[in-house]
This record gives sequence, C-alpha cells and structure tokens, in this order.
Amino acid sequence: MWSLNPTTTFLAHYMSHGMLSGYVNDDKATAATLDSEGWLKTGDLCYFNEDGFLYIVDRLKELIKYKGYQVPPAELEHILHSHPEIMDAGVVPYPDEDAGQLPMAFIVRKPGSHITEQQIMDYVAKHVNTLCPDAKGNTEMLRCM
Repeated sequence: MWSLNPTTTFLAHYMSHGMLSGYVNDDKATAATLDSEGWLKTGDLCYFNEDGFLYIVDRLKELIKYKGYQVPPAELEHILHSHPEIMDAGVVPYPDEDAGQLPMAFIVRKPGSHITEQQIMDYVAKHVNTLCPDAKGNTEMLRCM
C-alpha cells in the first residue's frame, strides 16, 4: 500500500474481480490500457483532500500539452469562472508550433461587463501554477456558449 500527501495529483488506476486481463492478440492496446500488474489506467487525474475524499480533476486525454507541461482545461476554467465579470468559459487546446498546444479560452462576459481580453489574460496569469511561469494562451469573446 502507498500513501500520498493530501492534494497531491495522481493518475487513478482501477482493479476488480472479473475485470479484463487484456485484449486478444493486441499487446499494444493491452499495454496502453493496463499497467504491468493488471491495473486499468483510467485516465482520470485525481487527488484526495485532507479528509480523504477523492476528487476527479480532469481526464488525461483532455489535458493541454504546453511545452512539456500537462495543463488541465478544467483548472483554467475554474480560474476564469472565479472572475466577477465572467459568466461562462470553456478552454480547449489550440495548436502552436513552438509550445505544442496553447490553451484557448472562450469567454462569455456578464451583462454590462467591458473586461478586455488582456485583462482576462492578466487575471489568469496571476492565478496559474507557479511551475509554469511563462504560460501563454489566447481568448475569444463570445455572446453565448
């Protein structure tokens, strides 16, 4: 048995009785789905809080690959939703020649808001993980989502 510090993010694995043991005649698909001990790689990025409750943060397949970093769109969406002038937001990967992918945020402002794209970029920059200090991205203002 292993233990994690609270709030340490990890990839969840799963095992149960009667679970598949692999794909017939497809070692590549089996290796992509199961680890060497037979645990199913769920693709869920999770953490336990201080009380031991499990939280699913994001899906690995949905992560944005930015300069070798794995950026969960849900984390950026949470930051955007915390802004008082933003009604809704969605973040997707956008291809970039230098970085691999950039986060692209689609923003719906609250009625009467005049917040600019640069103000949103500055707001997100103040809240992103310090492990990625040179983070960049794009925004697009929408009327609705």
